[in-house]
Amino acid sequence: MKKFLVLAVAAIGFTANESAMANLVTNGSFETFTGTFGSDGGAQLTSSSTALTGWTIEGGEVAVLTTPNSYNLTAADGVNFMDLTGYSNSGFPKGLTQNLSGLITGQTYT
Repeated sequence: MKKFLVLAVAAIGFTANESAMANLVTNGSFETFTGTFGSDGGAQLTSSSTALTGWTIEGGEVAVLTTPNSYNLTAADGVNFMDLTGYSNSGFPKGLTQNLSGLITGQTYT
């Protein structure tokens, strides 16, 4: 009976640690994009766009780019990245937002 309890507690502890290690940001590297990239390797996203999973476009338009692209720019992680100036370089302020949940006060996140 004691062995069963120890294993059950260990399993619960393992599950809690796995949850704490979960990525709290959805699509943090912008890899889940359901739109179409143009010949330059970019795609314009407006505030009505839902093509970038997990993110809401705020203000003016922005652009998602993929590697390779005609600008010879590369992503820091994965192959997609954001150009917050977009194609028009106007409509400021603009950017991306995402609501995060599950954050713990005093916890450090990377």
